[in-house]
Amino acid sequence: MNQPAMEAASVILATPPSLQTMAMVVGLLLIIGLVLWNTQKKRRAAEKRGGRELARETVRGVAGQGALKDDMQRLLAELLETTRDIEAQLETKFRKLDVLVGEADEKIAELKHMLDAAEKPKGKKPAARKSARTIGKQDHSADDAPVAIEHESVYRLADEGLDSRQIAVELDKSVGEIELILALRKK
Repeated sequence: MNQPAMEAASVILATPPSLQTMAMVVGLLLIIGLVLWNTQKKRRAAEKRGGRELARETVRGVAGQGALKDDMQRLLAELLETTRDIEAQLETKFRKLDVLVGEADEKIAELKHMLDAAEKPKGKKPAARKSARTIGKQDHSADDAPVAIEHESVYRLADEGLDSRQIAVELDKSVGEIELILALRKK
């Protein structure tokens, strides 16, 4: 121990016991007071820092909300642009589909005309045309017999539940021809 501390210790030890006890209590209270004061000081500093941190976090939060708002607006703009692109693509596909449906209708009309011309016997009046149209009713003329038999086999297989592709394979015909025969069938 150093010299002043030794002298203080000898003074305390030389004093009467009641003064010694009182000095110890005062010293102990002083130490407790210093510890409490230091703790209080640290707490205040932490609260100040916490207040500053809270203020910083609030500023960051407000700035973050602005950034979040900007992000949401950017995403909304991208979504709108994507929606317009998809809408344009769908519109283009609908136009193409309309053109294809129109072409298919023209081909069907042309095929019906060709079928009517092929089934129409030379030298007979439109009555023969009527009999060709009633293939499904078993009212066939002698000229219509091969066509009617072909059609009947298509109708029979369709009635059995086969689809046009299966019927085409079974009869060694094209799928388009089978679909045309089935489309012209009167029910």
